[in-house]
Amino acid sequence: MSRDAFLKWRKAGAEKLGKACVYILFADDFSRTTANQRFLSVGHISATPQPVDSHDKEKAFWSVALVFTSAGNWMTTGQARTVESIFIDWARDAGRYEVANRTVPEDLPSADPDSLVLAYLAPIKTVLEFAGIDVFQFNREGLFTLSRGPKFGKLDRAKARVVPAAVKTIEIYQDSRLGVNKLPEIIEKVQALVDAGAATFDGDAGVVTFIRPTRVIASGAFDTLLGTFPKDWTNASRRSIQDVFDDHKGARQPATRSFAPLPMETDGEQPTPASMSATCPA
Repeated sequence: MSRDAFLKWRKAGAEKLGKACVYILFADDFSRTTANQRFLSVGHISATPQPVDSHDKEKAFWSVALVFTSAGNWMTTGQARTVESIFIDWARDAGRYEVANRTVPEDLPSADPDSLVLAYLAPIKTVLEFAGIDVFQFNREGLFTLSRGPKFGKLDRAKARVVPAAVKTIEIYQDSRLGVNKLPEIIEKVQALVDAGAATFDGDAGVVTFIRPTRVIASGAFDTLLGTFPKDWTNASRRSIQDVFDDHKGARQPATRSFAPLPMETDGEQPTPASMSATCPA
């Protein structure tokens, strides 16, 4: 439905459904949005009346609302929150939109999805793709791989995405590895990752291997990322992370609070349960 129709529905009392539901708000036309407006929000509406979350009205560029609920009355608030958390994972893993969401880790359900939720989720990606809705479709343009000269070429096997560009942060994928210079400041940062349980380090080979998705912030005069340069990371169209950073110069990133994404396979599919992320300066 349109965003306006969604807001009218909420104002009229969406809780009259008698069951819970999950919604996604996003802008479906990138040509009408700026770089830092290309994000979406995932939320849920309880089966019992609650105050309307006013932030739904604050983003005029959100043009579409998707609402997901059950055909019968089985979807409880707890099940809706489980679907919400999985949708956040899917959207973040797809890399098409930034996810602006007020959900924090401790607010999310810790239990695995029950059989009803699993059955409900199974066809959703296929149905949305058939309908031409790409919020959960993996964006290969958002996947950057590291490619440097011969000194590190045989060591590097790293993938990353930009999250978010406005604050020059990338998230390096689980199982990525990269060669690092044995400069004291680089080794110190690598050791911080090891101490945080985010990576292992082979000091003899000078290779750091990431054991969970890990965020790295660009720093220094050249925006280095653990000793690599943003221009060293390129996507399928040969655009570099430096190009993305340049596109977002001066952009203001909306405040977000969301939890770490699932690690991704080579084809962008979501595998197993969510992991935590560690943040480290470049």
